[in-house]
Amino acid sequence: MPIDYARWIIEHQVLFARAYDAVSRAEMVEHNQIVLNYLNETQTPLHIILDDSTMGIVEPSFLEVQRIITFQNHPQIGWVVHISSNRVIRHFANLMARISSIQYQQFNNLEDSLAFLQQQHPELQWDAIILSP
Repeated sequence: MPIDYARWIIEHQVLFARAYDAVSRAEMVEHNQIVLNYLNETQTPLHIILDDSTMGIVEPSFLEVQRIITFQNHPQIGWVVHISSNRVIRHFANLMARISSIQYQQFNNLEDSLAFLQQQHPELQWDAIILSP
């Protein structure tokens, strides 16, 4: 499956998901629901790191993706941190973030993403970080 579904980096605080290869509409719908489930389980803002640095083709169009990804409107959504080296994907992701008014930042690697979140939210349980798959 081209999306490694979300796992905790810091339980109930920071979620990590990785997209790779081609991503279908059905997989994107499933991913959105899984993230919504995590958001519904938490009482505090949930920050998400999405790594699509090895993602291939995205089958849905930009407008379809905008309709599918509804977790960005959830009241518990915190920062969405995006790891990608694809300029086209970065451009469209940035556009979606602006439209939805979420807190959004892009980076080239996980280390910079984590450093950014730690700078934004030093109160999180960074000593409990889980980086292994």
